Amino acid sequence: MRRSRAGNLFTPRFHGIVAAVLVLASGPGLVIAADVGSRAEHTTIRAHTATGRAAPQVDPFALVSSDRLLEVLEDLTEIGQHSGWRTCGSSGDRQALDFVENQLARHYLLRARGLEVHRQSFRTIAGVEIHTARLEITVGSSTTEVPADAIAGHPYSLEYTRLYDSDGDLTDLDPDPVSANGRVRVFIDLSAMQSLNPGELAGRIAVVDFALIDTAILGSSEASNRLSKVFEASPAGVLAVTSDSLEAGESHGSFALDSSVFSYFQRDPPIPVLVARLEDMAAAGISSIADLENITRARMTWDEDIVSPGQSANIIARIPGADSSKATVLSAHLDSPNCPGALDNGSGSAALLEIARVLDRSHAIPPVDVYLVWFGCEERGLFGSPTFAATHQELLDRTLGMIELDALARPLNGLADPVNLESWSYSRLGDDTLPLPEFLRDQASARGINALTWDFHDLLSDITGFVPYDVPNALLDNLDIESGYLIGPVHYTAHWHTPYDTIEQARAEATQFAQLTRVLLSAALDTGVLQPNLRVTPAPSARVVFVASHTEAVHMAPYLCLDLGTIIAWEGLDLDLVPYGQALTGDELENAAMVVVLPVHDYPNELADVDLYDEAWTPAEISTLEAYVDGGGFLVLTNSASRLGPFARAREANEDAADLNLLAREFGIQYNAPVAGSEAAVVGSHELVAGVDTLTMVTDNAIGLMGTGGSGLTLAAINDDPVMVLVQHGTNGGEVLALGDLGMLVSQGGQPTNFTFWQNLVRYAASR
Repeated sequence: MRRSRAGNLFTPRFHGIVAAVLVLASGPGLVIAADVGSRAEHTTIRAHTATGRAAPQVDPFALVSSDRLLEVLEDLTEIGQHSGWRTCGSSGDRQALDFVENQLARHYLLRARGLEVHRQSFRTIAGVEIHTARLEITVGSSTTEVPADAIAGHPYSLEYTRLYDSDGDLTDLDPDPVSANGRVRVFIDLSAMQSLNPGELAGRIAVVDFALIDTAILGSSEASNRLSKVFEASPAGVLAVTSDSLEAGESHGSFALDSSVFSYFQRDPPIPVLVARLEDMAAAGISSIADLENITRARMTWDEDIVSPGQSANIIARIPGADSSKATVLSAHLDSPNCPGALDNGSGSAALLEIARVLDRSHAIPPVDVYLVWFGCEERGLFGSPTFAATHQELLDRTLGMIELDALARPLNGLADPVNLESWSYSRLGDDTLPLPEFLRDQASARGINALTWDFHDLLSDITGFVPYDVPNALLDNLDIESGYLIGPVHYTAHWHTPYDTIEQARAEATQFAQLTRVLLSAALDTGVLQPNLRVTPAPSARVVFVASHTEAVHMAPYLCLDLGTIIAWEGLDLDLVPYGQALTGDELENAAMVVVLPVHDYPNELADVDLYDEAWTPAEISTLEAYVDGGGFLVLTNSASRLGPFARAREANEDAADLNLLAREFGIQYNAPVAGSEAAVVGSHELVAGVDTLTMVTDNAIGLMGTGGSGLTLAAINDDPVMVLVQHGTNGGEVLALGDLGMLVSQGGQPTNFTFWQNLVRYAASR
């Protein structure tokens, strides 16, 4: 059964408003009639029976305006230009959150009908604040200031991110500018770069044509080899210059500022590394890459702080529907409004605001609750959406569908821009249908919008965090998926993650921008009216509870256990999560066929301030889990030597790993020391490992097990180190399965690496 979970921000309720319910299907029922008054935007909508009454005069879908979308997007992209691009937790990030809240506050009718807006704050592994990125170049006798941006640093690895803290201290936000001023050496051909000797650029500023180090064109390895020659030459500063192009095979600055090849290179102490657009150098007389040779001197000033932990937030708006027992969730990610970031994903953020405006101006009450969610910190590691999913378990159980407008694409010349609906199907379990994308495709078709559906078993932006909870989901964009992948990386073909992701690119796609927004509106209205059966799994009869009470890393949770989550639903079980920071009680374990305890982890670590705060199990929580096992329950303990981020890659060391022993010892289990390796051999015989010879793990992330007091059965080991042990406990058939690596449960790179084991695990839990 699907249960209400603590931690939900909004309590569902019915409102005593006589509402006009939008019925957008044909046939008997309700239709909408509209009286248009003197103010064209404000209409009064009445509900009538279909017999003998006029057809609707106002269609909410007709109110969607590309002009209004672009107007809001332009306002959004003017926030913090050249003061931080894709910088989670920055002042620009906070201004964008304020912007959304202020826009929502203008919708007086929605507010009167119960609109609720909440800012959900959360911590991330790192925050970035770029205080200063200033560039002056000298051509002849004239010196000109040119707009420039600083490198945001690696989005996933704190060890690399910290390279771009200008003062090297991850605990402060104090101004500490670093400057470089001197003669330049220009690199516009490869031979000059490859012939560099160590130390050759000492005291000089390297000006590099970004096309020479563009990972989207060259691949990461070749780009890194080239750039390493520049940094080994000991420059005082590095300036990369991008140029725009819509031609396939030509550089347009992909990943110049985030996820950049620069992320892996710096000097000690750090030097200014800035990126400027060729097009912004016209005032200095620079109009081509060849003209860069005319620059004689440059002055660079850079001040950037990386803080760990960082802070970000989600904005959650609930628009009450006629039936609050069900809901639809519409989303986008907000952490890239700072120009450039118009397409990815200022566009989705503006589209959600347009949905709110249309619902307000049409006076329409949605058939079910509509949640508009702006996720924070997507670009810096996908933190906002798993935080939302973890803390809204009750909402997920009553959600008809979740759809995200991930980004508007500006395709390269020769590529199409179709409306796409992408999702993760149950094809690995025998059902390759995509119920929500197919439903929305059909609704779009009825309105003259041609949409394509796609099945991807891979990380798909923010919808990924909803897959393991069996929430029908769809990611919305307008990529040329079929042809684009033949040309290059998806971000390259769409003009995402480039200095040219601007409002001008969005204007070129104004028609598709409006069409994508109408598909979002369809998800809000059509889904609630028609309420198709969008789940392919049986109604759950019991529960699997993941416990993250002391696991701050949001990815070390069901988020990474995508296939396991689908198996749980397929076998008729409901996956619930006790979120980070919520104390575990016995009520949380009611009707649980299996309880999975996630690794102890918090963000403070040796690279910053490890003593800032610390996580640990409480005696009361340990007693709760003991009582569950004593009563015959099945408990799974997991651990991790490192923090696992997106894509299940090991990042900085988990200094809290040993803290799991406070709980494990109560069952005669001891986590010992890290064990090197990425594969464990099955060494025991049990139905849990039937048909399994080896288990894939995250490389070098396992922690060996010992000290089972003779009551444990070793099921898997790396060499002589047990990494999976099954222990009997109590007199009522209780069992504890200890795993040395959470990675045994994780879909690595979207691959079902341990699929047979996961099926065995869930079926064993369900049949005990």
